[in-house]
Amino acid sequence: MTTTSPPPSPLRSRRRAGIAALSIGALIWSALAGAASPAQAAGTVPTDGLIAQYAFSQTSGSTVPNTATGSGRVGDATVRNGTDALWNGDSLTFIGGAKSSTTANWVELPASILSGKNSATITTEVAIDASMKSAFNFLWNIGNNSNGSYYFTSVRDSPRTAITTSSAGGEANARSSQALDANRWYSLTSVIDGDADTISFYVDGVLVSTGRTTLSPASITDQSLNAIGRSPWPDPFFQGKVSTFRVYDRALQASEVKAVSDTDAALHASSFQSSVQTILNSVNPLTIEVEKPRLPDYNGAVTWSSTDPNLVVGSDGRLATAAVPRAGEPDKTGTVTATVQVRGVSATKTVSFRLKAPAASSDTWGNPIVQTIYTADPAPLVVGDTMYVYTGHDEDNSNTYVMNDWHVYSSTDMVNWTDRGSPLSVSTFAWARSDAWASQTIERNGKFYWYVTVTEAATGQRAIGVAVGDTPVGPFRDAIGKPLISRSEIDPTVFIDDDGQAYLYQGNPNLWWVKLNEDMISLGSTPEQIPLTHEGFGTKASDPTKTAYQEGPWVYKRNGMYYNVFAASCCSEYIAYSTSPTPTGPWTFRGTIMPSQGRSFTNHPGIVDFKGKSYFFYHNGALPGGSGYGRSVSIEEFTYNADGTIPTINMTTAGVSQIAPFDPYTRQEAETISWESGVEVSPTTGGGLHVSSIDNGDYIRVRGADFGSGASSFTARVGTTGVGGTIEVRLGSRTGTLVGTCTVPAGTAGSTQWVDIDCPVAGATGKTDVFFVFRGGSGELFTFDSWQFAAPPALTVSATAETRCVAGKVVLVPQVGNGESVAIAADVTSSFGTKKFESVAAGKTVSAAFSTRRGSIDAGTVTVQASVTKDGKTLTRSVDAAYAAKSCG
Repeated sequence: MTTTSPPPSPLRSRRRAGIAALSIGALIWSALAGAASPAQAAGTVPTDGLIAQYAFSQTSGSTVPNTATGSGRVGDATVRNGTDALWNGDSLTFIGGAKSSTTANWVELPASILSGKNSATITTEVAIDASMKSAFNFLWNIGNNSNGSYYFTSVRDSPRTAITTSSAGGEANARSSQALDANRWYSLTSVIDGDADTISFYVDGVLVSTGRTTLSPASITDQSLNAIGRSPWPDPFFQGKVSTFRVYDRALQASEVKAVSDTDAALHASSFQSSVQTILNSVNPLTIEVEKPRLPDYNGAVTWSSTDPNLVVGSDGRLATAAVPRAGEPDKTGTVTATVQVRGVSATKTVSFRLKAPAASSDTWGNPIVQTIYTADPAPLVVGDTMYVYTGHDEDNSNTYVMNDWHVYSSTDMVNWTDRGSPLSVSTFAWARSDAWASQTIERNGKFYWYVTVTEAATGQRAIGVAVGDTPVGPFRDAIGKPLISRSEIDPTVFIDDDGQAYLYQGNPNLWWVKLNEDMISLGSTPEQIPLTHEGFGTKASDPTKTAYQEGPWVYKRNGMYYNVFAASCCSEYIAYSTSPTPTGPWTFRGTIMPSQGRSFTNHPGIVDFKGKSYFFYHNGALPGGSGYGRSVSIEEFTYNADGTIPTINMTTAGVSQIAPFDPYTRQEAETISWESGVEVSPTTGGGLHVSSIDNGDYIRVRGADFGSGASSFTARVGTTGVGGTIEVRLGSRTGTLVGTCTVPAGTAGSTQWVDIDCPVAGATGKTDVFFVFRGGSGELFTFDSWQFAAPPALTVSATAETRCVAGKVVLVPQVGNGESVAIAADVTSSFGTKKFESVAAGKTVSAAFSTRRGSIDAGTVTVQASVTKDGKTLTRSVDAAYAAKSCG
């Protein structure tokens, strides 16, 4: 995974979030463009620790004076390759250009500006040119002319700040969740807090991301070429405008960052009115089909309010509760108020909404395969009859990579996935401190080795660790008590060749390989870097000097060919691959497998064969609230081309087909889910998992349950901690045929004290999807541990059929035997007549005689339909008895 973008919504709002489409209505300006709010008043810029303040407000010259007055102030800045025509009176225009340009202007800052400093804050008032949204660039850089050690901010894709002492692979990032609009003024602030070991990024005075790092400005020991608009890489020069640039030798507090942003906003207040109007014009009517929608925020500029009880907006102005009609009920309509705010200028507009009954579309979805949490970086593993997938876990409410543990899911049919919990976390590795990033698990000699990416506590750099367990789901333990590889590399992938030699590959942005010893926990060779040539790994479209390889390798062997599938050309990434005749190259680039899709700027591949089919695993941001920091694992089936190449694969919501029957007559874990809405999965005291957070209207779908001739009852194991409710058993969809309803009483027993409830079902036959729909009052209803259907008990009944000759005619004689302890009723049906036995005594046999009135008959069958009421339940059974052809003369 790469370090790159949007923040997920809270868990329940994510899973219930809907796509809201937003209408033109009454427009009211609440702040005139030219009117500065009190927060924008001059004189609020903090001066403590201010060592450089450059106001690009002059109209000529090449020297930009430092107007800071503190004792630690540094010298003036110098415009390189500048002309007076580039001064605007309130800003300096940067014209951009290739790194080789001798006319592209940039600003040189004083050398050693932050040398020896433990903390720092750098804030810039900037408007970017549209070209910067896709081109690599450094808005500013603290460092030198080499690309090994630097501290910077970039505005490509979505803005970020980072620091490194080991080039790109060691960058500790804090990145915004949204891209910047071109030609709009922004305040971008980077804060490094050496005491807290954090790097933070603010946009317009609002904290958007915080990352962990033990690096500080003092770590950049060579600060001989500090600059605005110039990169130490071969990136083009920055293009846009800069209005102010400030440097502090301390970490500003959030309120201080906001004060700087508000002050600088006043410089261009009139420009924000048009920005507000543009956003306001794009706000459309809302159409909502879910109970807990997250209303669109238009890149953070829009909040909502409502007085309509059918659509209640929460305190954050975006999460809402909708009184969505049930299937068959009419739509509900009303209005809400959208407020657009850009740096102190705001306007409101009345917007219509329509609440619709839930669409049935998600009832048929198979992707993403997990909906209870965000999952990322899938690593599939086949063990016998079961597919396991090991995933990372993007935490909710994150605006960067907050990943603390890994999860495991398993399936035997590829559509119903059992949550196996989190058997491994960062805390398993005593030497690691954070960042449960991409991983892979492999089996050897009956043990399972889980290779993971973490951040090493001692160095603050990425490292590869390895855990070992005796089963695919653990428990796992740190195998060696230290990093297997400490070189600021990420994304391990492992495979064992036909000769038994195991190989480990990893890396971003470089690609390395090393042999593993047979113990799988020690290196068998010196790590070697794979040459990233254009012939081997393609060309990056946005920078032809670089190859397409970015990260996330997945290496395997098939039919004598070695495949290296990887995430390409960040960002947004697509999936590409290369092949080789050996595990170490030379590699030949083969092209794209999966284009850049799916609302996540990263992707991560995994490919395996299972039960005669080939599967491609990946992640995207498809769940409501999903993004580059809230990803979800999905699967597609594919077929290799005849020459072994891989076809183009697109993301779908349908996913893959079921490849094995699902037995509803054996005990199933409630956390075996094909699709769900609203619920969560939680650990059970004493071990195991259960389904929790069950509210009215939530549901679980299980695909392709094979009921055969029919089920008669349903049993659920539940925890009666909540207000109680019912479990509706429906077929085909969440509003499909109701075949049974189980009542769950209210109680206070605790979710880890379980009771079994059961109820009759009727009409559950054949192969169909089952939906457990939860109904009740407000609040959590109950918890759900497991379930099982039961078929009707079989009657012990027998049937035979004989033929005889009477007066030259064939007589058919069927017999019914009752093996039950009570009398039964039996109906006998044949081609020559029927007979109804009202009562066949226990243990007795009765017979009937049907005259065929024919001298000969063909072979045929007699059917006996038996029934009895036993223990309050009606049992039935149908038995056929065959007879041979017969001739009487």
